[in-house]
Amino acid sequence: GRLRELGYLFQLETLLSTRGDEWAMLQDTQGVVQMIERVQLMMLPANEDAPDGVALRGGAHMPVLCFAPRELGFRDAARASAAGLKPGVMLRVRPVLLSQGINEEQSVANLMQTHTAEQTALNERALAQLNEFQAAAEALARARGEACFPPELLR
Repeated sequence: GRLRELGYLFQLETLLSTRGDEWAMLQDTQGVVQMIERVQLMMLPANEDAPDGVALRGGAHMPVLCFAPRELGFRDAARASAAGLKPGVMLRVRPVLLSQGINEEQSVANLMQTHTAEQTALNERALAQLNEFQAAAEALARARGEACFPPELLR
């Protein structure tokens, strides 16, 4: 279904400032997001199980996180399949990172313009990714003659 075609939207939000040690942590977080872009998700077939609920397959360059249906909130593989999650099918992860420092360090960073252009660029990129995801979801829904968002969500 939609999940297979659109991928799994994984939104991260950080409250780190763009000043001092927090700036370095924000840069590290950006690196992690780039790594997550290579990750694929897969539901394990019914005859397979992961001792801890999640198994790692593939390698560092193309990791695949394999989940048991119960780890994804389903009673069994049949219920997950009914929701469009077929065992063995890879799902793309689409990570989006937003940043907004909210402490006094960010106030100083804003005043001194410390890495604020980089934070703006990061958030503009995130907004573009979210807009792209929404446009893809709307196009898919139109192609199927469905509502993009269920009416109960729009109330």
